[in-house]
Amino acid sequence: MSSVLSALAVASLPLVREVILENVDERHRCAAFVTRASYPESDAFPVLVGDVEVHEDLDSVIFVFDKGYVHYGRFAGMKNEDMDFVTPLKDNAKHEVVERIHDFEHAQPDGEEVQVTDEYIELGTVRREYRKVSIMHEDDDDEIYLTTLSPDEFDALEIALIYGVRWLIEIMFRKLKQYTDIQKFHNTTLNGVLFELYCTFLAYILADYYRRQYPVRGGMSRTFRVIRNYWNRPLGEYG
Repeated sequence: MSSVLSALAVASLPLVREVILENVDERHRCAAFVTRASYPESDAFPVLVGDVEVHEDLDSVIFVFDKGYVHYGRFAGMKNEDMDFVTPLKDNAKHEVVERIHDFEHAQPDGEEVQVTDEYIELGTVRREYRKVSIMHEDDDDEIYLTTLSPDEFDALEIALIYGVRWLIEIMFRKLKQYTDIQKFHNTTLNGVLFELYCTFLAYILADYYRRQYPVRGGMSRTFRVIRNYWNRPLGEYG
């Protein structure tokens, strides 16, 4: 199965600097940086794409990104390089339908009936052919995706599922910022920032484990307060 890489700029974190990291066997280089809040997400995309080369096991990558990275020229370049992606299509995107692949109704787990349309389109001024998947909801909260993935390998609902994986990352970022104050770093070097990030992930995982082992009313917010209040007490006093 193809690996899914979510190409995301950490746009809410302060600017550190651009550096080159080199692993121990010197076979791969990774350009990496942390962006300031006002940094244009689209400009960070080439750096994020370059990070893929570090992971030897990613032999069939699917790039998943939101509208902040939408660029027709980029789409054409990725298609030329045989790079697969899934991204939402903007509402005002100019395109022409080339071929209707599939059109059907689907019952969601919550009982809602959605209309699914799968088609090939020619996009904007780049005049390149892509696949468009539309999932039309009763409340008009429609999902429309642009992708290079073949319908022979991934059906329309799988395209939506692949994009849905990206939301897990968004949710995790939101939780980290909400409960750990990760927006503020004590270091100004990339190595220092990465150290703080890894420690923050570990702290969140351990706190979540504690919450599940010793059910705490109030969720993660209350759990972190409990841990902070009892941090300097002997272990036997609270669990």
